[in-house]
Amino acid sequence: MIRIFIKKNDDGQWEKINITKIMEPLQPGEVTELTQVRVGAKAKEPLIARIVVTKLTEVQIEKRKEH
Repeated sequence: MIRIFIKKNDDGQWEKINITKIMEPLQPGEVTELTQVRVGAKAKEPLIARIVVTKLTEVQIEKRKEH
């Protein structure tokens, strides 16, 4: 399933965002928050949400692999 996330830019226009590019500069364990993000860009009534992005540490990755 492909999810489209869209955020308002400084000009007030909606633009697609790439979560992977947002995660790249983060250090393991670091968290960043995106506010006022539209989920489901083509929906008649898209969900406006807050997205919290966390880059996992090696320990967290191993624990998730176990489950």
